[in-house]
Amino acid sequence: MDATVVDMRFVKPIDAALVSEIEKAHSHIVTVEDGVALGGAGSAVREIVSRPCMVLNLGLPDQFVEHGDTPSLYEQCGLSEKKILESIQKFIG
Repeated sequence: MDATVVDMRFVKPIDAALVSEIEKAHSHIVTVEDGVALGGAGSAVREIVSRPCMVLNLGLPDQFVEHGDTPSLYEQCGLSEKKILESIQKFIG
């Protein structure tokens, strides 16, 4: 499997040219963020993608998350390493 990792240091303004390059080179795009997924960097990527490219956005749910230690909360929200890998494997098939 061929993959490219891009560190999106800035959400605004989003680098539309870079997103376009990535979508030309890959059939699937996965975004992972430790903020709310709805309206975040992944949503901005999804808005830019113009061809039939599959996009999976992983991030925090748009709801109250109980307090706790970071590893437990990431596991609960699907953002632990294990949960991210499981989501990507399911997404790609």
